[in-house]
Amino acid sequence: MDQEAGAAFAIAERARNTKPGLVAFKSDLGYAGVFQALPKDLIHVWFNDTGDSTAAYIHNGRTRFGYDVGGGYVLKVGTKQAFGDEVAISALLPKVAATIIGAGSTTLQVLLSGRPWEFRSHLVAWSMVEKVELLTDFGSRNQIHPQWSLYAFALLLHLSRHFALRDVSKTNLGIKPGLSAATPMLCFFDLADWHFEGLNAGSWFPKYSLRSFIETLRCVCDVTPLEPYLRRQAVVPCLNDIIAVLPAALKANLEIQMVLMNGRLSDWAHLAALANQ
Repeated sequence: MDQEAGAAFAIAERARNTKPGLVAFKSDLGYAGVFQALPKDLIHVWFNDTGDSTAAYIHNGRTRFGYDVGGGYVLKVGTKQAFGDEVAISALLPKVAATIIGAGSTTLQVLLSGRPWEFRSHLVAWSMVEKVELLTDFGSRNQIHPQWSLYAFALLLHLSRHFALRDVSKTNLGIKPGLSAATPMLCFFDLADWHFEGLNAGSWFPKYSLRSFIETLRCVCDVTPLEPYLRRQAVVPCLNDIIAVLPAALKANLEIQMVLMNGRLSDWAHLAALANQ
């Protein structure tokens, strides 16, 4: 096992077997909301069995913060409500969602700035997530297949048959390895706002969501092949028509993702039915 793979394995094992502890340094809690006060540089992370490390700040959304803990993983921290159904949905979308290797709750200790050794503690939710590369970053370095936009739109159509896709914007589009650098798999890493709607919901996208998605694709590949399909309003016929013209390598990507997804959706439907009883 090489050094990088060993580090990733160690982090994965920690996340599965223990929960992280967090200390946020030099924060100012002079206003409401611990998450508004989290530092945008570094936090201190330790695991119960393996010492500690410093995690670099990556980004924040409206209610969550992300920190790079090394080994190819990101630690997300936020309120329990901020995670929505992300953990459950991600488990049902292999090869479509970034893999979550651990999740739970822990105590965040915030050191008040200007008050040495004075801490405040807050219960927070966390998840350890596979770090994926942004589609736009990948596209800036690689020549993507000229019909890749058809594949990406077909995947979105298939997802829309089951989920309300609240966020398909530039900041939520990543890639996983495909058959080649020209044919990567599209993936998503922020599913906190997604909701399961049924086995065959099939609602068309809000105009603003579709526009944001297409504009991101335009940054990395040709979107001309999409033009005949964007004015359609029926999801399944549109999806079938695109699959019929997809090149073999892109169709292989899509089929892998669809087969894995379909194999787990019945489990999610069963859980949703139980929750609604």
